[in-house]
Amino acid sequence: MGLTPMRVRGKHKKKRAAGDDAVSPASSRASPAASSTSSLSTSTPTLSRRPRKSPRLCTLNGRDESALPATTTTNNPPSSRRRPRQRLALLEDRLPLELLERIFVLSQNVNLALCSRRLGRLLSGRATLLEMVLAAFAPTWDRCFGQRVDQIVSADRDNPPGDPAFQTAVLACDWATLPLLLDAQQLWLRRRRETPLRACMALELAGFVQAAWTLNERARAPRDPLARDRDRDCDIDDSVRAADRQGGDAPLHSWMRDNAVFGVGSPRPTHRHVHPRTRIPERLLLAGSNNGSSLATNRARLRATVETLFWLVAGGARLQEADSWEVTHEGFGYVMALVEAESAAAPPPPPPPPLPSAGTPEAEADQRETAPAGSALGGPSYSTDRLAVALLELFNCLDVFRTQWPRGVLTAACDALLARSRRGGRAFAATETVAYVRRMGQPLWA
Repeated sequence: MGLTPMRVRGKHKKKRAAGDDAVSPASSRASPAASSTSSLSTSTPTLSRRPRKSPRLCTLNGRDESALPATTTTNNPPSSRRRPRQRLALLEDRLPLELLERIFVLSQNVNLALCSRRLGRLLSGRATLLEMVLAAFAPTWDRCFGQRVDQIVSADRDNPPGDPAFQTAVLACDWATLPLLLDAQQLWLRRRRETPLRACMALELAGFVQAAWTLNERARAPRDPLARDRDRDCDIDDSVRAADRQGGDAPLHSWMRDNAVFGVGSPRPTHRHVHPRTRIPERLLLAGSNNGSSLATNRARLRATVETLFWLVAGGARLQEADSWEVTHEGFGYVMALVEAESAAAPPPPPPPPLPSAGTPEAEADQRETAPAGSALGGPSYSTDRLAVALLELFNCLDVFRTQWPRGVLTAACDALLARSRRGGRAFAATETVAYVRRMGQPLWA
């Protein structure tokens, strides 16, 4: 009695011996009954493929499906299985963009655009984002815009209208940049043209894009941009907003050397643009992240960070208790590394021109020129070194170094930076960033 062969699913079948008769194509197409008869006639058991079963026959009125006409195929599944399922239309497929935008703004949920790709594509338009910014900041602007902090009523000074959580969520998005915030303020001004305070609402916008933030009176425009807007009875002119793109480094270079820029009693008092409990996004305190990009990309990201943080600090944003000092410490280290990398890659500066002799008209003109505005003429437009000093000054306005950081951390950071400047070469040691840190650390070493 022979052994019964064990067939395992997935295993290759054993090949027939060379002496076995090959199965002809005609016999392979034979009926199952013929193949079973031929297999029974052989005396030796083989491991040939078992004949394929015929499709399941469906009965129709007690008769076999094979009795149907030849036009009916028996290999097709029943009609109920061939019927495709109808896909239900999603929410974004049924509602128009106007309703989706309204839902997006009224829900105050910035994560709604992340539900699907189609929603993200529909809700990423600039007009939709402007409406989202207006929904977050318009209640605060309605009550406090254009007024200094010391002039606001005490009830609105500490708790003005507006949702700080909603404003924090909007500012945390990557699309919340300075151009979008300024355009939102401009749109808000145009919609409230008939309000009595419309003349002073353009105070900060005209001052930001022009040189009005500098303490040097001679570096400003011949005429106050705010007074011009009052005379013309219009909002911020496009030519005034374009002056920043043509003015070079003069406004930033002059502003970053001022010790007291914002605050009550300062030359440029703080105005209320954001809720006092609104948190500053960590991406701004980190000054961008080093993801292996080029120096030009990191410089552009640093400039966008400085501009947005400048708008927030000028609008009354402050650090909260939940903000950790480790975040600003990491941003400080990243900016220092960025300045060191750019100073190492930059070519050596040309030798300074010879000084004019005393008593000449050139020497008298050089003495009349102010140092901040004169040194900025002809220089690179917003270099990484000057952007880093501006960021450090913004940190100083937020009391990062005096209040948030522990005293030992500030001393260690200053000592480490000065040690790196001595090892990094003359280019890094001559940067304005190192000079700023050296002046900041003098009270600690005294």
